[in-house]
This record gives sequence, C-alpha cells and structure tokens, in this order.
Amino acid sequence: MKKIYMTLVMLFAIAASMAQPREIKGVVHDENDKPMSGVTVYVQETGAGTITGSKGTYSIKIPGPKSEITFSFMGYKTLKLKADDPKAKFDVIKLVPDQQMLDAVEVVQVGYGTQKKVNLLGSAENVSVKDLENRPITQASMALQGTISGIDVVQNSGQPGQDQGSIRIRGVSSIANNNEPLVLIDGVEGDINQVNPKDIESMSVLKDASSAAIYGNRAAAGVVLITTKSGEGSGELKVSYNGSFSLQETTALPKPVKVLEWLDLKEEMFLYNGEIKNYDSDREKYISGEKVSVNYYLRHFRIAPMHDHYLSMSMGGKNYNGSVSLGYGNQDGVLKGTDNEKISFRSNVSMYSTNRKFFTTLNLSGYRKDMTSTAMGTNQTIQDIHRAGPTSIFKAYNGLYGFYGRHMVQLEAGGRTKNVSNQLTAKISAGVEPVKGLKIQGSFATVYFNSRNDQFVAPIYTVGDLYGDVQNKVASFIEIKNSTTLSTTTELTASYKKRFDRHDLSVLAGASQYWWRNEWEMARRDNMSSFTPSLNMGDPATQVNDNAINERATRSLFGRVNYSYDDRYLFEVNVRYDGSSRFYNKKWGLFPSVAAGWRISQESFFKNSGVTEYINNLKLRVSWGRLGNEYISSNYTGYPTLSTDSYYDFNGTQVAGAAITELSNKDTSWETSEQTNIGLDIGIWNRFSLTADIFYKKTTDILMKLPIPPSLIGNVNGGPYQNAGSMENKGLELTLNYRQTYRNKMYVDATFTTTFLRNKILDLKGVSPVIHASLPIVQMEGHPVGAYYGYRMAGVYQFDDFTWQNDSDPSVPLQDRVYKLKEGRPVPSEGSPRPGDLKFADLSGPDGKPDGKIDLDYDRTIIGDPFPDVSMSLNLNWGWKGIDFNMFWQTVLGRDMYNQGPMVVPFYNDNGNVWKDMVDKRWTADNPTNRHPRMNYDSKTANTRSSYYIYDASFLRLKNIELGYTLPVRWTAKLHMSKVRIYAGIQNAWTLTNFPGWDPERPSTNIASEVYPQIRIYNFGLNIGF
Repeated sequence: MKKIYMTLVMLFAIAASMAQPREIKGVVHDENDKPMSGVTVYVQETGAGTITGSKGTYSIKIPGPKSEITFSFMGYKTLKLKADDPKAKFDVIKLVPDQQMLDAVEVVQVGYGTQKKVNLLGSAENVSVKDLENRPITQASMALQGTISGIDVVQNSGQPGQDQGSIRIRGVSSIANNNEPLVLIDGVEGDINQVNPKDIESMSVLKDASSAAIYGNRAAAGVVLITTKSGEGSGELKVSYNGSFSLQETTALPKPVKVLEWLDLKEEMFLYNGEIKNYDSDREKYISGEKVSVNYYLRHFRIAPMHDHYLSMSMGGKNYNGSVSLGYGNQDGVLKGTDNEKISFRSNVSMYSTNRKFFTTLNLSGYRKDMTSTAMGTNQTIQDIHRAGPTSIFKAYNGLYGFYGRHMVQLEAGGRTKNVSNQLTAKISAGVEPVKGLKIQGSFATVYFNSRNDQFVAPIYTVGDLYGDVQNKVASFIEIKNSTTLSTTTELTASYKKRFDRHDLSVLAGASQYWWRNEWEMARRDNMSSFTPSLNMGDPATQVNDNAINERATRSLFGRVNYSYDDRYLFEVNVRYDGSSRFYNKKWGLFPSVAAGWRISQESFFKNSGVTEYINNLKLRVSWGRLGNEYISSNYTGYPTLSTDSYYDFNGTQVAGAAITELSNKDTSWETSEQTNIGLDIGIWNRFSLTADIFYKKTTDILMKLPIPPSLIGNVNGGPYQNAGSMENKGLELTLNYRQTYRNKMYVDATFTTTFLRNKILDLKGVSPVIHASLPIVQMEGHPVGAYYGYRMAGVYQFDDFTWQNDSDPSVPLQDRVYKLKEGRPVPSEGSPRPGDLKFADLSGPDGKPDGKIDLDYDRTIIGDPFPDVSMSLNLNWGWKGIDFNMFWQTVLGRDMYNQGPMVVPFYNDNGNVWKDMVDKRWTADNPTNRHPRMNYDSKTANTRSSYYIYDASFLRLKNIELGYTLPVRWTAKLHMSKVRIYAGIQNAWTLTNFPGWDPERPSTNIASEVYPQIRIYNFGLNIGF
C-alpha cells in the first residue's frame, strides 16, 4: 500500500511539473535567412502574444507541452507548431513567402498615394531595390537600368561624379527639349542622382499617361517616385553598416600598333598619296634606344580604388518612427587626375497622436560632392591621348613634357577642374483625419543648391623636340563659375476612402505651387603669373565677368477618383489643371486621363472553370491620358532676350550697347502628349507572373527653335520657340517573373524584361529636314528623332575607277601617278579621291535625279537609327542556407552608333595612333577590299559624315555578378549582432559586342571617341546589423 501511495505522489508531482508554464524563445528568419522584425507570435490556448524585435528575436510563455504556437507575418505563410513536436526548432524559426498573398497585398506607389498592384489600372511598376543594396552603384539613376521594361538607361560615362544615366521612359517625348522623367523624392522634385541609392526604401515608375496625369505638365517623359527609408515600429534601435572596397579598370583599352609598324604604315600612307617618305633614320633611333616610344594609354590610365561606407540607425514605436543615415564615398578615376568624393546624410522623423488621427513628419537631407577632373577637361585629355601616336614626345631629356604630355604636367603643376556642390532639402508635413476615411494633409518643402566650378590651367611649358630646344608656353587661365538655386514646393491634399457593400470609392483633391530661382555668375582671367589658382594671379586686362538671374513658377489643381465594384470592375479618372510662368498668353492647360480594368480571375465563371488551378490572376486594363511638357531651356518664351554686351559701330568707333539676341512668341504653349495603353496581367501557378503592355504615344505642339535669316537679328539660332512639330512612339513591353521557395530552404527569383520601341517624327511644319550644325544628326519627317545623317557609303575607290599616265599603264610607280576619275564616276565636292578612298552614293541633284556630283545639298540621307530594335534584361537571384547569388544580364539589339574621330581615323592630325584591328582590314593594292579604306589622314575628309562610321552597337553584357554569405544567427548572436554578411561581385563583368569604340554603352550624341570610358568594378563588401 505504501508503494502504491508513493507512486501516486510521484505521478502527481510529474504531472504538476509538466503543467508548469515554461518559456520558449528564439529568432525568426525569412527565406533569405535574414532576421524578421514585427512577426506576430501567438499562443492560442492562453491568447498571449508578442512580436519579434529588430533582430528577429522573440520570447513567450506557454502553459504546457500541448500548446500550439503560431507565427504570422503579412505576405508569408502562417506557421503553427506544437510545443512538444520533436521536429520543431524554436531557436530558429523560418517563414516562407505566400506568393498568392504577396500578390494580393503588394502595393505600388502612385501619385499622392499607393494602390494595390492587383487593382492597378495604369502602367506603373515597382523597382526591386533590395537587389541594389550591395552593387557598386554611385548614381541612383543606374538603379533603373534593366530593372523594368519600357525604360532605356544609358550611362553617360565612367567618370567619377559624371557616371549618371540618361533615362528614357517609352522613348523620347520631345525633339529638342528635356526628355528626362520627373523625379519626386519623398514628394519633392529633385535630381535622382542626389539620393544615396542605399537610402531608397521603394522606387516606382509611372510609364503611361493614366498613371502620370496627376502630375500634368511635368510628366510627359514619365515619372519616377522615390520613398526613402524611415524607422519601423519594433520599439528597438536598429543599427546597420554597409561598407565596400572596389578596384576599377576600363572595360576595354585600345590596342595601338607599336612604333616600327606605325612607321611602316605611315610610309604606306604617303606612297598611296603619291609621295615617298623614308623613316629609316627614325627606326634606327628607336631600335638603339635613343628615342623611346610611349603608349599614352598606359601612362594616363590606371587601376583605381574606390570605397563606400553607409551607416544607418532607425527606431520606432506606437507614436513615432524615425531614421538617420550617413553615407561617404571616395572614388578615384581610371584616368589620372579624376576623382570624386561625396558625403550624404538623411533624417526622416514622424510623430503620431495616440489615436493616430494626427501626424507630422520632418524630412531633412543633404550632400556635399567634391569632383576633380583634368585641367583642360576629360574630353580634351582623352582626345589628345588618341592623337598621341607612338612617335609623339611624352617627355624630353630636360624633363619637360611634350605637347600631348601637357595633361600630365598640368596635374603635377596643380592644374585641374574642380566642382564642389552642396545641397540641403527640408520638408515638413502635417495631416489630420477628422472623420474616418477623410485625411487632410499639407506640406512645405524647400531645396537649396550651390555649385562652384573652378577651372585652372597652369602656366606651363611644353617642348617640341626630344632635346627640349623648342619650348612653347601653354595658354593659361582661371575661370570660376558659381550657381545658386533655391526652390519651394507647397501642397495641400484631401483624400477620402469608403467601402460599402461591394463598392470601393476613393477621392483625392489637391493644390500645389512650385517656385524656382537661379542666380549664376562667372569671372575669368588669362595669362597666369604663378601656379596659384587665384584670380589675383591672372592678368587684370583680361578680366571677364558675367551673370544671370532666372525665375519660374507653376500653380496647379488636381484630382483623382477611383472606384471598384466587387474587386472585379475597376475605374479611375485623373485631372490636373496647370499654369506656368514660362508662357505668356497660354499659361494654363488641362491634363485628364481615364482608365478601366476587369479582373477576370474574380468572376464566378472563371473560379468555377477549373482554370484557377493554373491561372491565379488575370486582369485586363485599358487607359488613355494627356500630358504636358514645359521643360525648355528658356524661362521667358513670351519675352524677347536683351543682351547688354553688344557693340555698335559709330563712324568706325565700337560703342557698347544692348540688342535683342532672341525673339519671342507670346502664343507659345505646352508640348502635349496623348497616350493609349492596353495591358494584361497574368499570374500562373502562384509562381509565374506576366505583365504585357501595348502603347501608342503621340506628341504634338513640340517646342522648337526653327532657323531664321541671320539678317533678322544677326543670330540664326535666335528665333522664338514655336509649337512646330509632332511625333509618335509605339511599342510593346513584357515582364516575366518567376519566384519560388523550396522545402530545402532554397529560393529562386528571376525577372526577364523585353521592350520593342519605334519612334517617328510626323510633322515639322514644312521645315523638314532640320540639320544639326555640328553633329551628323537630323530631324526629318518619317524618321526617328535624332537620326544619323550623312553620305551613304557606296564602297571604296579602286584602280579601275581612275585613269593615269600612259593610258593607265600599271608600270607607272604609285608615287608618280596622276589620277583622274573616269567618266560616269560621281565627283565629290570635297577633296580629290584616290584609289583606296571612300566612295559615296550619288543619290540626287537639283532636278531630283543623280547629277554626277556628291554634295551636301542633295546626297546626304538617313544613315542610322539611334534607337534599339529591342532591349532585354534578366535578373536572377538564388539563395540557399545563407548563400546568395545574383546575376544581372542586359542586351541591346539593333542600335546604331556613329563613331568617328581620332580613335577611328588613323594618323589623326598626322601623328595619331593606328589600331591593330585596322591593319588587316585596310585597303591596299594587294587587298582591294570594298569595305574599308586605305590608311590615310586628310583634314578635308577626316570629318566627312558618312555611313562608314555607323556601327552596330548591339551588345550582350553581364552587368553584375555577386556572391554573398550571411553568417548563421547562432554565431552572430554571440556577438550581439543581428546580421553579418560578406560579399564579392563584379560590375560590367563581361561584354560581347562588335562595336569598335571604347564601349557600346554611351549616348547617341557622343559621336567621337573622346568620351570617358566605361569601367569594370571588382567589389568586396561587408553588411553588419545590430
């Protein structure tokens, strides 16, 4: 009996101990093994709950082993675990995405608000910024490259501080004016490149008129909306650091021939020109070492370091959230004498009332950028490097540099171009919700920007021979330019949302005013007396001063109505009424849009068809809208421009005075763009999503300055702005995404985009063609904007195109022949052709038929299209157990690029380089090719614009490849860290192209070879979170 009693007591004690509450704690990770804050942890039995902190940690008490613990987070599958489940690992909980839920809750930032993506009617897309966190992107504009369809981003150059991208959304929207999209940073208009890419929380692009019409006259080229990071309401302080170190090199470096081969080719050039030259003496000096050949590329270009650091802190609670960040970047250029240093900061703070009915927000940000380039500018420096052939004197025996080495001595003497810019942006917002659903909000923002540019060319000497006997003083000067801009934006909006039964209604109304003022001044002196970069060291007699002040403003009223019935039938109307100070009689314009959508997948017949097993989302949408463009170079189109630095001749005496230098047009008004968009959104198997858009955009009343007779005001380009043209863009955009997380903790996320675009000028009011004064570019009806224009190459002149002495006796030496074109061969207006020269097509004459002459007036034609036929990109992300891998591919097909200048024309300026790939292709008597000319430099024909210099700039590029590893939390937790990740990557890793220049990625107007080359970056970095 005693034994039975003791047994019962022990069983009771065990049961009691098992019923005692115990604590479960651990950390919650996402599919990428990153800590998740804000995850709800809930015990159903007791109703107790908590949320994870900033490091993903949680702790909760359960009453017993049978308790069920639930982990839930928006967009992720809810996880339920029994406390006594032997397979449950509560120390590390991992949540996986719920793709269907993510699609349902994903929102897209639109004008003055957000919308669920499933209900979106316009063509607007989010940019995935998480993939950009560790890429060595120095300019935020490059974050858009290849990320979504319909956007063409071309990096201007690889120069530090000037490596931003030119953004074109659905082609160009104007012929001669701004084609960059409107960029709003936390609701304030600004330059996309002023933002530190690591500060960006979300970025969306409004591509069609329906999405962008709420911004009216500023949105014809599209809109980019950026929201910067703010704190989260976890109640804990989060600190993170992202640092990287990189090495840079040019993606390609030209390979010139060496000096002995260069001398052979130079003799050949003179032979075919009818001269005999002998360079045996020079050969002997180079062979003996008396003369030294220099590769200027190796002297001026280098492998350059770059490092970047970013520190952020954030914190939030029930009634507040805030964040502060500090960024620092230092980049040396691959061209010696170029570098850039940038410091940025940002602070976002929001405060809420206890009932969340009132809030106020303060946004502060700023940066300082210090950029240095060569004394005479990088374009001039690179052009001289191309021109400096292997016989050019780099440095004489006395230590002085030669003419083409002057950039190096300028660097040593302190000559440089330095630009320092500072910006400060402040915005304060306040809002109230007096009744449920009604929100009233007002904001005031101001932006201060100052830029100072100092160019100092030091008073140095160069030598003309190897021994330094001939010395030349370089023209020296100092020029200082200072520009200060101040702008303000004031806005007031009211929005109301209401759901009743199956109806959803939202209404927005608002008003806005924007004011902008710029003041610019300049001073210059020549003939510097010392190496001190000061105006006082210049000759006072050469002093030049100038300044200008400009102001402009806009006022606007706008509104939007959204309505949906049963989440199936969607409608939206936008309207904006804008007034601009740029115009005189026609200041105001109305910009409306309408859109409708049908969520077919929400229909009962669709849900009951069985198709939902394969297609989880299907939406058809259509939209139309009208947008405007006021961004032109003039702020006063209705007023003539009066210049006060004009001079008049009175009886042989020059007298200073004033004169009208630009005429005005009081009836000038907006450029107007109307756009129709038809889109289809499909979700397949909860893994794939496809978005397709077809659009047609027509721009009318294009603002242009048409040529006027010089006798009118003495300036052919001084005519007034006129609404004088129209053009169209039409295209197809496709985006395919695949996203899947597997049971073995591996995930794959891949996005493929492609864009087809066609552009055409429709009307130029009878003045077509409008030919550019200095570039091989034309605006012509029926052809793309900025099409390449010149002579059409018809082959290469051969010996049988000419006659010479003794009835074309082949025994007459080449140097003695006097060539004459045979009858019927077109005669060029410039130069006297010889065998091996380029031959051009005789297309027309005064009577509309070929006239046997090649001249500018009748034989130039369209020779190239700067727009690609198709652009594609593939962004691939893969991860498994802390390892992550990213590849970003980009391809452009069917894009023409004009490439002429010292990198293409051999012996440019008589002593320029010759490139190895030219040698085997060149025309010779033994290789009478009809594709490439002989090697020759002639000042008359070197700049003749022709289709010979049109190259296929198609390319396939591995834009970025990156491998990273995130340390397990069980390791980092011991160091009180929430995250430690190391990574390495290569930007511009590999390129496949037939383009012969530096790089196929460059603006279409950069037709010569003196552009700063694109760079390849080897990047190593570290992410730490606390």
